[in-house]
Amino acid sequence: MNARRQKERVDEAQTATVRAHYDRIARLYDRLEVRLETSTYAQWRKRVWTKVHGPRVLEIGVGTGKNLPYYPANVHVTAIDVSSQMLERARSRAAGMETAVDLRQMDAQRLAFPDNTFDTVIATFVLGSVPDPVLALREAARVTKRDGQILLLEYARPPGLLGTVADLLNPLVFLVYGANINRRTVANARRAGLTIEDVETFWKGLVQRIVARPEKGRLPVSEQGDGQTREHGVDETRRVRRIYDRNASRYDRAIRVMERLLLDDGRDWACTKARGDVLEIAVGTGRNLPYYPADIRLTGIDVSPLMLAHARQHARALGRDVDVRLGDAQALDFPGDTFDTVVCTLALCTIPDDQAALAEMQRVLRPGGRLLLLEHVRSPVLPVRAIQRLLDPLFVRLEGDHLLRDPLAHLQAPGFVVEQIVRTKWGLIERIVARKAMP
Repeated sequence: MNARRQKERVDEAQTATVRAHYDRIARLYDRLEVRLETSTYAQWRKRVWTKVHGPRVLEIGVGTGKNLPYYPANVHVTAIDVSSQMLERARSRAAGMETAVDLRQMDAQRLAFPDNTFDTVIATFVLGSVPDPVLALREAARVTKRDGQILLLEYARPPGLLGTVADLLNPLVFLVYGANINRRTVANARRAGLTIEDVETFWKGLVQRIVARPEKGRLPVSEQGDGQTREHGVDETRRVRRIYDRNASRYDRAIRVMERLLLDDGRDWACTKARGDVLEIAVGTGRNLPYYPADIRLTGIDVSPLMLAHARQHARALGRDVDVRLGDAQALDFPGDTFDTVVCTLALCTIPDDQAALAEMQRVLRPGGRLLLLEHVRSPVLPVRAIQRLLDPLFVRLEGDHLLRDPLAHLQAPGFVVEQIVRTKWGLIERIVARKAMP
């Protein structure tokens, strides 16, 4: 047992209470949730199980076996639960369906498997009832292979007023179901050392589908130098991700005033020029989506899973088909010469290595493809620049936002041909159209 596991003791009393509760309600459990299961939960379960890959899969908190119908045919599933009575019902269900599954009684906080055992670890509506969800997630990470994945479908505290409502209802829900509905699941996953790759929200954020992996720390292209530089770059990227995850629920409200004062029709200017296969860097909550032409093929990336969750909701509300995915602008997951247009609005100011990001944009553009930038930049007006210089350390510290950057200086290097530059608002806002040079 390593030092961390020795330090993080399982609360035996709370765990025994949870076990006794689920033993007691096991025979009623399916009936308690039958309406939610048939109307909603079953669809969510089926959806998350389509992402499972093997050959070895661990289901944490199998309960009465509600996920059994969705097990892929080509994997070996081991399924655990803390309650013996819930497991008895899962065994009966498995026998009736002739489903091959290795069912074991086990505590999620203390998994009896070697490190790096499973290709996928999955839990659906489980972490709300585990006494220490962070410890359970650390155990999940420990038994997941380094190239494996952790899939979660869980209740979580929603943002805003709904979060307060969840706090008020939680004691009653816990009394009946033995589960909490107001835990901060994404934050707990990060505390457990997981890298969050994707978050999708349902019911206004009360339910979250999370894709995570054991922490590995992928490095942007520009940070492949000495160890100190790499570590700083990775840490800063993670810090920016945390900032935007934290601000995701209020981002649209917070930026609205600034946009009215400074951007004018900037988003419309950038997006209406997009053609063909389009990549948007830092799609955020999807504020640009209404302005794109209908006939483009749009891919949007962002470093923040929670910002992406809002972007997906926005795309659905607009009826737009958008490939929204987690991605780091400093190390894009696309082959070279993939896109006709790259759009980047108010993003280079928060990307830790903006020069690397521009180099990646140039790489994925097809020859002759266009880069459309809308950015706040270092003002050429001396009094304005002096104020920016005064405020810059505070903005970088609190928001990861650099006020003194100059993207044009990087674009004038070989690789891009600058076609248009428009500056407004005392030189604070810059609109740039550039093309990737032909070979």
